[in-house]
Amino acid sequence: MRQMRERRRKRGLRALRLVVPDARLPSVRRRVAAQSLALFLPMRTTL
Repeated sequence: MRQMRERRRKRGLRALRLVVPDARLPSVRRRVAAQSLALFLPMRTTL
């Protein structure tokens, strides 16, 4: 693992860890749906 990281660093790359919402959870799905709707509604008035 260390050798792989060293090879990547020599190529100018580094590991990055991302923490993202779990889309399998109903609470997250509701929040995403609400945010998507909030983005869509203002556009709908101009269509």
